[in-house]
Amino acid sequence: MLNRLGNRMKKASFKILKEQAADKVNRIVTIIENKHNEIKLRLEEDEDLKFLDELSIEDLEPLIAILKSEQNQRIDVVYQRINAITDKIINREDKLNTDDIKALVSFIKSEIHLLGGNTLVNLGRGNQGVTYKEIVKDVCKRIGINKSRLQNQEDIEVLENFFFEVFQEQFDKLRAKYATKDKDITSDEIEDKLFKQYTNGAIQTLIPTNLTGPAWRKTLRIVLIVRKLRRRKII
Repeated sequence: MLNRLGNRMKKASFKILKEQAADKVNRIVTIIENKHNEIKLRLEEDEDLKFLDELSIEDLEPLIAILKSEQNQRIDVVYQRINAITDKIINREDKLNTDDIKALVSFIKSEIHLLGGNTLVNLGRGNQGVTYKEIVKDVCKRIGINKSRLQNQEDIEVLENFFFEVFQEQFDKLRAKYATKDKDITSDEIEDKLFKQYTNGAIQTLIPTNLTGPAWRKTLRIVLIVRKLRRRKII
C-alpha cells in the first residue's frame, strides 16, 4: 500500500517537474521570439537607410555589385532582375514597375544588415543582422576613431564622416603618389585603386589585421558608397 502511494507521489512529482520545465522552455522561446521580432522591426524601420527608397536603379547598382560578390544565389537572381529592368528603362520598352523597385530596395537593405551582422559576429541575434548605424559605429571603432568622439553620437552623417576622414587621408596619399609620377588619373580611378587595395588588404593602416576578412572589406566599401549616395541625395 505504502509502495503504491510512494510510486503515485513520485509520478505526480515528476509530472509537475516536467510541466514546470516545459513552461520554462516555452517562456524562454517566447522571449527569444519577441527579441527577434523586435530586432526585425527595428531593421525594417532603419531610418538611416530609408533614403535608398528614393534612388534609381542606376544609383543602387554599385551596392548590388558588392553584395553580388558574396556569391549569394539570391543576389544573383536579383541582379539578373536588375539588368532586365535597367534594359527596359534604357530601351523604353516598358514602364518601371514600382513594386519591383520596392522589393529590390528592401532586399538590398536586408543584405546590408546581414552582411554587417556577419562582421559583428551577432551571437544571439538570430542572424537577423544589425542596423546600419551600428555597422558604421563598429567600423569607426575598429579603424581607431577615438571612442569619446563616438560616445552618444547618433547623427549618421557625422559617423560616416568620421570614417571618411580616414579614407580621405589614404585617398590624398595615393593621389599625391600618382601626381609625383606625372600620371593623369581621375578621382574615380584613385577611388577604384583604393577599393582594390582594401580587397587585397594592402592598406594596413586603414585595415588592421582584424579587418581583412571578406565581409569586412565589403562592409567598408558599402559604408563609403552609402555615404556618397546620401550626400548626392542631399545635394
